[in-house]
This record gives sequence, structure tokens and C-alpha cells, in this order.
Amino acid sequence: ELGLLSVLEDHPRLSVELLSGNHRVDLSRGEADLALRLDPLKGARLRARCVNRSAVWLYASRDYVGRAGTPKSVKQLKGHRLVLPSGELAHLPEVKWLASQPGLSVAFRSNSLPALVAAARAGTGVIALNTSWGDRHQELVRLFPVPGLAPRAMWLVSTEEGSRRPACVVVMKRLIDLLGTIAAAERVSTR
Repeated sequence: ELGLLSVLEDHPRLSVELLSGNHRVDLSRGEADLALRLDPLKGARLRARCVNRSAVWLYASRDYVGRAGTPKSVKQLKGHRLVLPSGELAHLPEVKWLASQPGLSVAFRSNSLPALVAAARAGTGVIALNTSWGDRHQELVRLFPVPGLAPRAMWLVSTEEGSRRPACVVVMKRLIDLLGTIAAAERVSTR
């Protein structure tokens, strides 16, 4: 669920446009007012704030582990099927790590994170996700963390001018509240 839209209840004259994809928008050229990024993208006249930090774990659906077993270590992962990001997402460290593991087969590839999650939820195979994304889906179970990968930061980036515009301030505050809640839940999660 995207709790961001609840901002419209408090600010009915606000109009929100959400662009999703893997293409990096250029804030300094006005392609967007705000962006959520995996890196702070320091640049002239850009402001970045870390709004979430979560670990990257392997997940699979309850149906999948019921059929294929529940790997709890790298050694036990051998023989499993993968749901693997491609395109712009193929550079992520967890994708490179999974692709380098022997004895695994790729069942599904996509450059769309929602499509990848849908495939994993449908029982297609094992997927690597940050816990703030993976734990949102009750059909998915945590298997084990990707070895050697530090928790990943999520950054809210804006231009200096945008960070002072009232509409942007309202949306930034709501995003910080939402992502901070996810981060707090991550710290106390026992899954």
C-alpha cells in the first residue's frame, strides 16, 4: 500500500504525480521535484537526506518453499530457481552475488521490481529484496541475508529550491514519516 496518497486528505488541493522506473530523473533540469534513490547523488544545488536503511535478504513464497524446501544458507541454496533483476537493476550487488552462485537456475528476469515481486509471490523462485520491501508481502518468507552486504540506504533527494516549495515540503514530510515508520519496524522486526 502506498500511504503517500494519505497526504491528499490533509491537503486536498495538492496534486501528486508519481513516476516509477529505473531511469534516473534529472532534478536540476526540472524532470521531477523529489526523488527516492539508493545513492545520495551529490551535486550542485541538490539536497539529500537518508530516510531509510534496510538489510537485503533472500525471500521466497510459502508455496515455493513448500515445494522446493527452505534454504537457510548459501550451501542450501544450490538447486533453487531465481527471480533475478535485469537491465538497469542488474548492477545491484545482490544481483551480481546471486548470478555468481553455482547450481542455480534463473526462472524469471525483469527490469521491473513490481513484476519481480509478483513473480516471487506467485512461487516462481527465490528473490533478493531489501527487508522494507520484502516484509510488506505476507506470501513471502525471509530465507537468509545476502552475505557481506551492508544495509542499504534510501535517500530523498530534492533541489534546494524544491525543498523550500510548500507542496514539496508537505510531500517530503509525508515520505519521511512513511519511510521512517518502515525503518522503525525494520529495527524491531523478528521475522
